Amino acid sequence: MDVLDAPVPDAGPVFLLALAVHVAAGLTCVNCGASAMAARKGGVVVHAIKTRGHTS
Repeated sequence: MDVLDAPVPDAGPVFLLALAVHVAAGLTCVNCGASAMAARKGGVVVHAIKTRGHTS
């Protein structure tokens, strides 16, 4: 079986399910990283901690 011209071993449905979960988790991580990179820094939580006098 080839996916995007990359050979994928045909080891059965359990392997394909694990592969699908792995790919979905990877795409979720990329999406979270991209949104964190695009988000502005210093949100409400950071401001609230600084105004209460906490240093850590």
